[in-house]
Amino acid sequence: MFKKEYPNKIFYVNLSPNNISSEQLEFGAHYARFKKSEDPNIRIGVPNDKRYEYYLNKYFEAGIPDLISYDSYPFTTLENVETVIHNTLWEIQQIVNVFGKKYGVPYWNFLQIGGKWDGWYREVNYAEMLLQIHISLAYGAKGIELFPCCFPNDFLTCGDICCGVFDQYGNPTKYYHWLSVIFKQVKAVEKYLMNSELKNTITAGKYSGLLPSKEEINKIQWNECIYQGELPEYGNINVDRYKELIAVDATSQVFIGCFDCDGETLYYLVNNSIVSATNVKLTFDGEYNFTVVKDGKEVEQAGSELYFQCVPAGDGILIKINK
Repeated sequence: MFKKEYPNKIFYVNLSPNNISSEQLEFGAHYARFKKSEDPNIRIGVPNDKRYEYYLNKYFEAGIPDLISYDSYPFTTLENVETVIHNTLWEIQQIVNVFGKKYGVPYWNFLQIGGKWDGWYREVNYAEMLLQIHISLAYGAKGIELFPCCFPNDFLTCGDICCGVFDQYGNPTKYYHWLSVIFKQVKAVEKYLMNSELKNTITAGKYSGLLPSKEEINKIQWNECIYQGELPEYGNINVDRYKELIAVDATSQVFIGCFDCDGETLYYLVNNSIVSATNVKLTFDGEYNFTVVKDGKEVEQAGSELYFQCVPAGDGILIKINK
């Protein structure tokens, strides 16, 4: 019916994230108007991935959208720990990628542009902006959304906060200038990633995130949501190696999305940190010709090893093995 009436429009509903209350998952943004949820499949205590799988199944039972889109903002301040990253940055993208493949639809990921609109979301720094963009690309997101893009009128009562690409007066913010630079890489890799399918993911190296001590983490409510260097697991997309890549050495943790790109192998490497640069060596099982895209620039390289020095925190690099 929608396609018949609006053939040139995109049909989707912006979904909730995977780490909210039962009432929010069942009744939506206006949950306070409804009674308490009694659905045992989404109660607090059921693992977030299982709750979200149930939620998405019910969504797709109602109809197949043109894409999966959802709100999920990972950069928070819990207690006084300002470097906390919520697991949702990795976990929810694993889940929607699996569902996207199952139903033949892509997913788009919202970026957190700024913070302080709900109290615990912190203002995003440059490394955090890089990380959320490049992790999205490495998981196979086919679209990037911005929240907020323009400063929302209902945020005017939040005080002096920096969020949005444009402020309340219509002026470009620091995020506008950051994204103008970062999106050069997004544009440069688009022609490869839009025609690619995620096959597996790899992590290598020790996580560097300025995490507090275990004693401090134990004091934080819902501390299981804090990323501490181990990817949340969902589906079957995590392996030790993928095709030609036989070893990854990194001075701090890297995340690699492994793709099939029209029959060619493609890797998207991300420095999985918001605080530390990393040096990376990739070792392959033979001599290859590579296309490497970094900082929006494309170069050709050849050999059995690739070296990348001082990859900035959160930054990403595309590596394609050419036939």
